[in-house]
Amino acid sequence: MNAGSHTRCDGCVQARSSSTRAATSMILPPNSGARPIRAVMPHPWRAITAMRFVDNAGLATEAYPLNPNGSPGGLTAVTTADGRFTAMMPHPERVFRNIQMSWTPGD
Repeated sequence: MNAGSHTRCDGCVQARSSSTRAATSMILPPNSGARPIRAVMPHPWRAITAMRFVDNAGLATEAYPLNPNGSPGGLTAVTTADGRFTAMMPHPERVFRNIQMSWTPGD
């Protein structure tokens, strides 16, 4: 059902993406085969946090702009017990110039 710029689709999956250029979303109908992603860990106490977004006091934060994606507990990277694999959510390669970060002061 569409009414102006509003969209409603019962049972749909909404995929969202954001970048420095624009924020977009895409609604996929149930017959598309898309399903919500659910992160399930059989033993969450074994998760090893490699990095968190923190505030000026060094405490984990979920507040923008210190945590640009709002991840729970500021979680931004995890690793394996042996350290051979690390997964990181932020993309530092996208912000190699200070001018690209919209929340930094101009001077």
